[in-house]
Amino acid sequence: MKLFVAITVVIAFCSGCANNEPLHEAATTFPEPTHKHLSQLPFQTLSKGTAKLEEITTQTPAFAFEEGTSYFKAYSLPPPAERKIVYLTTFIVGAMWMPSAFVFYPNFTFLDESFSAILRVDPKLTYKNNFWNTERSGWSTEVEIPNRARYLIVHSPASKRGGRLYYKDNSYTPTGTVVPLTQGALYIPGNWWDIYLPAAMAGRFQIELQ
Repeated sequence: MKLFVAITVVIAFCSGCANNEPLHEAATTFPEPTHKHLSQLPFQTLSKGTAKLEEITTQTPAFAFEEGTSYFKAYSLPPPAERKIVYLTTFIVGAMWMPSAFVFYPNFTFLDESFSAILRVDPKLTYKNNFWNTERSGWSTEVEIPNRARYLIVHSPASKRGGRLYYKDNSYTPTGTVVPLTQGALYIPGNWWDIYLPAAMAGRFQIELQ
C-alpha cells in the first residue's frame, strides 16, 4: 500500500504546470549586481491587505547582500500603524518534471528611513497545501515588522542555494519499510514522505501585509 501511495503521489506531483523557463534559467545562474547602493533599489509600494504575486527571473534586479549576491524584490512600507506582519508563501516551480523542480528561498532585510539595515531574518518555512495543487503549493512564513522599518527587501542567501526544503518538519530517512508480497517481501529504503525540493535564488512567491 505504501508503495502504491508513493507512486500515486509522484504521478500527481509531476502533472502539468506553466512554462517556467525564465525561472529555471535564473535558478541555475549566479546573478551580477545591478545596483551598488541600497538607496538606489527600485522600491515598490506594498499596501496592507493587498497580496502581490512576484517572480524572480534573470530580468529581476540583483544586489550584493551580506548573505551573498542575489536577485531581489524591494518594497516601501506603510506607516507602523498600518502594518504589523508580513506574510510570504514561496511556491513550487517546475512541478511537471520533479527532478528539476525548485523553490525560491526567502530572506528578509528591513531598512530604516536612511536605508540602513536594521534587521535581517532567515524565517522558518512551513509547508502548506498538498501535492495535488502543486502550482499553489509551497512553504509559508510570517515575520513581525520592526517599528523603525520603512523598507523591506526579499532576497535569497547564497548559503541556502541547493539546500533541502522538506514537506514535513523534522524529516528524516529511517532504515526502511518492509512490504509483504505473495512470496517473500520487498524492502523499501526510507519513506515516501521523506521528500524535499532544492532551494533556489529564483522562483515565485506571494507577499502580503497585515
